[in-house]
Amino acid sequence: MKTKRILTVLVALFWVATISAQTAKVIRMTGAKSATVLLPDQVEETVLEEGQEVPVGSLILVGEGTKLFLRTFTGTITVAEAESIFEIETVEITADNKEKTVLDLRSGNLVANLDPKKRATNDYGVRTPKGVAAARGTNFTISVDGLDVLVTVSAGVVTVEIPEFPLPVSLSPGQASSGGAATTLSAVMNNPATAAVARAVVQATASAVSSLAADPDSGVTSETVSQVVTTAGQAAAETGDSALVSSVAAAATEANPAMAETAVTAAVATNPAAAAEIAGAATAAFPASAQAVVQAAVASNPSSAAAVTTAATTAAPTQAQAVVQGAVNSNPGAAAEIATAATAVAPESADAVVQTAVTANPAAASQVVTGVVQSVSRSTGANVQTTAQALATTANTASAAAGSTETVDANTVAQDVETAAAAETAATEETATDEEEAEEDAEEAEEEAAEEEAEESAEEEAEETPAEDENATEEEAPVEEEAPAEEEASAEDEAPIEEEAPSEEESPAEETPAEETPVETPEVPEDVPEIPDLDEVGNVSTSS
Repeated sequence: MKTKRILTVLVALFWVATISAQTAKVIRMTGAKSATVLLPDQVEETVLEEGQEVPVGSLILVGEGTKLFLRTFTGTITVAEAESIFEIETVEITADNKEKTVLDLRSGNLVANLDPKKRATNDYGVRTPKGVAAARGTNFTISVDGLDVLVTVSAGVVTVEIPEFPLPVSLSPGQASSGGAATTLSAVMNNPATAAVARAVVQATASAVSSLAADPDSGVTSETVSQVVTTAGQAAAETGDSALVSSVAAAATEANPAMAETAVTAAVATNPAAAAEIAGAATAAFPASAQAVVQAAVASNPSSAAAVTTAATTAAPTQAQAVVQGAVNSNPGAAAEIATAATAVAPESADAVVQTAVTANPAAASQVVTGVVQSVSRSTGANVQTTAQALATTANTASAAAGSTETVDANTVAQDVETAAAAETAATEETATDEEEAEEDAEEAEEEAAEEEAEESAEEEAEETPAEDENATEEEAPVEEEAPAEEEASAEDEAPIEEEAPSEEESPAEETPAEETPVETPEVPEDVPEIPDLDEVGNVSTSS
């Protein structure tokens, strides 16, 4: 009996020791794979390695260009983004059999991925300067920058305990909190103060979740990936930010190419008008996934087949055949448009493109070849007849292999292409002529308008001039009337002087003829009567 008791005690002690010995494990790192850890019993940081067990109380610093995946329990994985700093505060199985994890995020971004199947046992939280974000069986992201905190939810429900609030703030998928009441992700995206952080967080979430979908112990499935991308896509649709959903689809594709179709399908479903942009971004992120990406995009929006083909081929010209294959798989009826679009970007793939398109839709063989010959001749200047002959042969072979009797006549194709080219040239010339005429008409209209404006200005000036002259006359009139008065006054002043000091010598009447011009006295005829003498003032003298 005593032996049993001893064994029971030992088992209990072992169980307690096991609980206290819980650690976190770095399951992998991507990118630069640079990280350090400050262990609780050390004063200097050491290099952190993949596969390393990290005890509670450790401070982890993720290096630049690195993404670190930390597992505390099966189905509980935290992805720390580059330049994040956090402490492992708690990793334990509680008395009520809960798997409890608490991380203290000092700076950076953490993406929490919790297996929804373990919702009953999950007890996960992240401490921030604004409170603790807790969740069970969900996917959410926490960002800390100084005192700025942002929590976004992609799946499940998260509660944020904020000291200033009497009750926890509950967040559902598509919602966020920056340390206050719940708001929408689109509202956060529209806020200049949080937009950049929110965008980075959403991309990080898609990348992390997609990469974990390959891990059977992560609890992350293609459904999780779809929900994460859908959440981002809805926010993008509400804000009109197609670049956001494109970047999210690209991030998910790059992290796990096997999730490309899932990510693109969800992205285009929420933003169908952005199908081409999404396909281009996802193809550029991982060119080898071009077929899956394009097939998903066209399936979600069949009318975008040609545009999606152009975008994806532009992103990865060497994948032109794969792009066409994906597009015709989802919309074989658009085989001709798809082939034409692909070869307009990658004419060197013409033969492979024709073979793929005709195999998918033999009935459209002639249209496929005609469209491709047009694209190739335009972009490379290749001889139409020669190109038509070569591609017609390829098309006929593919058609026969597909069990079709449809054949392509090279001469007819060449004639159609040349006719179309001539029509285009004529239309271009006509357009150019119309544009020139329009420019001339516009110039004439401008000149006429300028002339009319000048005439109107001249008329206005002419109407204003008389008024100005009248004003000037009125102002000058008093001056002209005063001038004679001044002269008269001057004359009156001078008159007494002439009377007070008369002088025969100084008299102007006698001075001028005497000094300047002598006057000869004419002879007076005898019969002329004698002029009477005048006195000094001009009166007739009576003295005689």
